[in-house]
Amino acid sequence: MINNTHKILIIDDDPDIRILVKKILSHHYENLEFTDNTHSALELLENTKYDCIVLDIQLNEDNGATILSYRDEKNLETPIVVMSQYLTDIFMESYKSKFSGFVPKPFKGQKLLDAVHAAITGTN
Repeated sequence: MINNTHKILIIDDDPDIRILVKKILSHHYENLEFTDNTHSALELLENTKYDCIVLDIQLNEDNGATILSYRDEKNLETPIVVMSQYLTDIFMESYKSKFSGFVPKPFKGQKLLDAVHAAITGTN
């Protein structure tokens, strides 16, 4: 059953990952928006309320941590699920409390789906 009430923003610079995430999430969520950089993500966040953000922390020219900081500055309660292939221990220690879930790349579809569902429902 597709949920058409939850709006999810996906931020990832890899077009193949965006296609994969769309394929996984579109079976369960209808309102998906995609962007490949933090600049356009910040514009979207200024104008739209999302129920969840799925964020690649290591973007080509950007740093996904900008989104974590923005959410804190604006006092937004939007849960963030971080996706990444490489995260340092220092990053995890510094930012782990700022995101609702972590999905290591490469990932299985069910792991991503479970993390997004847990973030939206608050059942981490």
